[in-house]
Amino acid sequence: VNPTQEHPHSRSLHAGFATLIIFAASGEKAQELAGRHIADNYWEIAEMKRAKLLSENDIRQMPTDFKRLYKQAENIGIGALFDSW
Repeated sequence: VNPTQEHPHSRSLHAGFATLIIFAASGEKAQELAGRHIADNYWEIAEMKRAKLLSENDIRQMPTDFKRLYKQAENIGIGALFDSW
């Protein structure tokens, strides 16, 4: 992801990664929600690296930070983590 001009730190940020876990009725709806959430946080998608449905095994093997995102998504429909530089 890249910061938009409206991002509060746009002058000091160059790029980033966005990791999202989304509960949605379809893959298409999940991508729509992801794009909207990213834009609402003043980022724009430069490239989508990966999108997949999570299996129970994926969830069990998630690192702790991703498990927190998953729990957030369970509660409000979307969990997001933005890493930037």
